[in-house]
Amino acid sequence: MAHRSGPDAAINRVRLNSNQRQDHQKGNMKSKGFYLLAENTFESCYFVSRFIEELGQSSSFLGVLAAEPRPAEDILQDRERFHSRFGGVTDLSEELEQIWSELYQPLNPASRRMIQGYGLPRFSTSHHENTVFLGSDINALTARNCMSDLLEIDNPCWLVTYLPKLLEPWWIEVAQSRLLNCHSAVLPYARGMHAIEHVAASRDIDAFRNAAGVTIHHIDAGIDTGSIIRAERVADPFRFDSLWELKGHLYRTGIEWYIQTVRDIIGPADTVPAGIIPSADLKGPNYLKKHFTEEKRRQAEAGYLWMKSQLLEARG
Repeated sequence: MAHRSGPDAAINRVRLNSNQRQDHQKGNMKSKGFYLLAENTFESCYFVSRFIEELGQSSSFLGVLAAEPRPAEDILQDRERFHSRFGGVTDLSEELEQIWSELYQPLNPASRRMIQGYGLPRFSTSHHENTVFLGSDINALTARNCMSDLLEIDNPCWLVTYLPKLLEPWWIEVAQSRLLNCHSAVLPYARGMHAIEHVAASRDIDAFRNAAGVTIHHIDAGIDTGSIIRAERVADPFRFDSLWELKGHLYRTGIEWYIQTVRDIIGPADTVPAGIIPSADLKGPNYLKKHFTEEKRRQAEAGYLWMKSQLLEARG
């Protein structure tokens, strides 16, 4: 694994090894590579792990951009040992959750349900041999300089993001608009942070049906307003035991469609997804992270169960 530090302690710059670079470029500028951009949450770890499982041998997989400062070497090694030993485990004990919280950000209710259904990730967020630690502020000047240098070498290149943070416009510029996102709700009906939870809290059954799904889309200067590559709606969003089981299902489904989308992009076809911009009349609210309070969380949990009970009563 290549983890070389750059001049700034918050950034770890990594060069592609010579064999991978030759395979990727090979004198053909139509070759399409990609980097993952992720943070140190469970969902991001699962995202990176699934990409490694499915596309880890592809010369188009150029590396991982980690939205965290470079951890101490013992933490990096502990992460590798943890995933090697517990990857795939679905029985999450208190001891395992405590170990996880020492290595990454703490789990949330959706993450716990996701583990029960699909197991702990098999690989760490920094497992890829070309990992670049951008620091906690991915919009900082140091991160911008690092990305400018990186993408000056690796072009054309796509940035495949999976993190709940707004990117400054310079990201679009340096990526030449080759910037993708996976949203755990159907756009444009529910935008922003914790979107499906906010809709559940409203107890609007029709609005919830419209929003329960995932969207792969281009990133533009707005918030979840980029052209839509693929949107998938859950056929029966009320078949789950809880809102968090549904949310875990959305994370998993979104990542699988994300992988397929990237397969299509790096494939032999001389095309890339243009996306579709929906009518402005369909645009739903833009939910903000600061509005998702503990009270709103409880309202979302209760709202989902209330909507489910209403439908069960109506069916008799």
